[in-house]
Amino acid sequence: MECQVAAETKHPVSTTLPNPAPNLGIDITQRTMPSVPRFVNAQAGLAASIRVAMPAVIYSFDAIKQTCVARPALQDITRLSGNEITFDLPDLLDVPVQCVRGGGFSVTVPLQQGDEGFVIFQDMCIDAWWQSGLPSSVAQGLMDRYRRHDLSDAVFVPGIWSQPNVLSDYSTESLQIRSDNGTVIIDVSDDGVQITAPTVSVQCTGTAVVSAEKVQVSATSMATVNANQITLESDTTIAMTAPSGLTLNGDSYGLHTHFSNPSNVGSTTGNIVPST
Repeated sequence: MECQVAAETKHPVSTTLPNPAPNLGIDITQRTMPSVPRFVNAQAGLAASIRVAMPAVIYSFDAIKQTCVARPALQDITRLSGNEITFDLPDLLDVPVQCVRGGGFSVTVPLQQGDEGFVIFQDMCIDAWWQSGLPSSVAQGLMDRYRRHDLSDAVFVPGIWSQPNVLSDYSTESLQIRSDNGTVIIDVSDDGVQITAPTVSVQCTGTAVVSAEKVQVSATSMATVNANQITLESDTTIAMTAPSGLTLNGDSYGLHTHFSNPSNVGSTTGNIVPST
């Protein structure tokens, strides 16, 4: 049986070219140029509305809430009627303060008015998270949920400073925890740990243990140890040198004798007899 194939239907093709685009007297570059300034202006306007980070200064600090009022250290600029105008940004209120914290430990600093740092503006509204500590996009208001890079969502990070406030005697060979004026320094290096301070106080609620090959305590005026009981033990010798005398329980032992029994007073062994 012979197979029949339907004849192919061909659409007629026009050989007439369409009319060319009307010549407006300008080329494509000239026709698109007016949109470039509009794009640049729109881009500049969008960038001006997005906050990322900037230096700021502490105006006040709330140690209970661990927040601050941060004053931006830069002025903003805008154009009005073709003129550039600079203006102060508003104080940032209830700004959370960053500190080194983790694993149940924290490193805090006593923030004062005038301390420098920088503020970072978050991608989204942080109000509900800041209050609850939970992911809370649903709890936020409709407008707040879509807030992006806003002045209201700043976090203050202390530590960055301007050139008038650089540290003197900055150590390039050790880690230091120090006061700005250098009167208190904890210096950690490969050679050891050195503490420099007018006063050092160590308070221990349990047991304080010092283990070392050699322990040396030097005081130019006086060293005081207070305890319910003091025990000194040595495998060989305990040596105490006191040119001006030794006082125990109010008795002076500067020039003293020993006795081992009532008939042996004045010997060099036995219990100590206070000097008179």
